[in-house]
Amino acid sequence: MMRSNMFLIASCLCLIALMLWQPIVAQEPLVMELPYGMDYYNPAHYRQGQYVDVWTRYQFENGNYSQPSNVGRGLSVPEALQVGAAYAGFRNASRPMGSETGTHHYGAMFRYSGLSFARLYQFEGRYAYEWILQGGKHRVILGGAASLIIAPYTWDNTYSVTALPDLHIGLTYRYKGFTLDVSLRNVIGDAIADSSTILMRERKGYLGWSYEAWVADKVAFIPHMLMAYGERTSQFELGLMFNIMRYVEVGYTFRAVKVGHIFQLGLPIYKGLRFDAAYEFSQVVSRHNVQLSLTYQW
Repeated sequence: MMRSNMFLIASCLCLIALMLWQPIVAQEPLVMELPYGMDYYNPAHYRQGQYVDVWTRYQFENGNYSQPSNVGRGLSVPEALQVGAAYAGFRNASRPMGSETGTHHYGAMFRYSGLSFARLYQFEGRYAYEWILQGGKHRVILGGAASLIIAPYTWDNTYSVTALPDLHIGLTYRYKGFTLDVSLRNVIGDAIADSSTILMRERKGYLGWSYEAWVADKVAFIPHMLMAYGERTSQFELGLMFNIMRYVEVGYTFRAVKVGHIFQLGLPIYKGLRFDAAYEFSQVVSRHNVQLSLTYQW
């Protein structure tokens, strides 16, 4: 009964999101897209255990890998290459009278994006506190992050270096297999390059959820949704992941903003080391994303 109610709630959330999203699905996404995964959108969202994640992403147009494809095309493809790394750890809080009261989470992230007219170096530090309620049935995590982007760029034949500090806040709630995320990125927010929208740090709110349902402890169905609303851009994603025998993960995600399709595959390699791959293409713009990542968890 509980599982049926959770599926009903999830279905209603999807329907409400689609109804609200109809007027804004035609807008373009951000230049500085984050890697796939809620833990990059929400500073309060942490995976279990400690981990180091290293990833790279290529964005190209019509198969052109040789150079940033926005050169000479009116900046039609803003991002050509991205590499990054993230670390997350935790420390249990004090345990008065033998009962755990919570957990301190902390992490750091570095991200480099190479564009045709700029190089962006992003540094981010995170902290979150997790309240464990009713013997672990309910978990509430409140987190925040501070970031700094160093952006050397050339605009109108002028070379400049800009430093862009910002703040991010988030909340995560977990109950059994259900997870709810709410976050606000770029609390300060602004744009550079003569007030254009080429490089943006717009204030953007995120709402996401996922539900993990296991069948005979062999296959998990994990529907998930992510919606975002910003000052200039919007985003809506709806997907389904399958975890097979707690070993292989495969999934598909639909992105409404640019009618994008994301295919994902995850495989364990050796003792905590995991490989993940994702491919995204759009039906309305000639852009393709390929993302590869290695994660070591302990």
